[in-house]
Amino acid sequence: MNPAIFASLTLAFAVPAPAPASATVTVAAGNRAGSEASALAIMADPASVNPMAFSQVAQYLWDRGDRRQAAFWYYLWQARTRPWVSVQGGSTAQARGAISATLGRTINEWVASDPDSWMALSRRAIAYERTMPLSSARPRGVTEAAWLETVERERSRYAASFEAMSANPRFSRTSLEESRRSNGLYVGPWSDPGADLPDAWQ
Repeated sequence: MNPAIFASLTLAFAVPAPAPASATVTVAAGNRAGSEASALAIMADPASVNPMAFSQVAQYLWDRGDRRQAAFWYYLWQARTRPWVSVQGGSTAQARGAISATLGRTINEWVASDPDSWMALSRRAIAYERTMPLSSARPRGVTEAAWLETVERERSRYAASFEAMSANPRFSRTSLEESRRSNGLYVGPWSDPGADLPDAWQ
């Protein structure tokens, strides 16, 4: 399993997360209308933006109370940003890591209270990401053919890492629930999940 993915997902049963730091894209009250408009525009046309912007959608949905949908978009963001990090590294990897450690920690901690639902949602996000049109943007100096090859490779690696994680005894329902309880985390059906995933998101 990719160590970075494993480290991120172990937050699902770590000690309770602190309040999200400034690395998240939470917005001030005066900018909420703009945040909503931006998130809705990205959801309507995800190919129009760099996929790093998908984290804005996840944060907006979380703030709106639609936690299930926020988790779904967070996993889309994880999958779609892997190729960019693979090619660019540096500041792109740092920005991705900061979001994973803040917004990602909050989402993973919440979603893993119900392991079966967590796994089902993750698999649905992985499958749906493959159907989404790619952004017309790509890293400078990378040919279209090379970029498409990178995207497919990173998609496959992300899916394989998830399946390896789900098969790991540490992530069995029993182990996950025991670990969460020992760290004072809630175990059970999702708390306040908000709206269902639209039928179109599959």
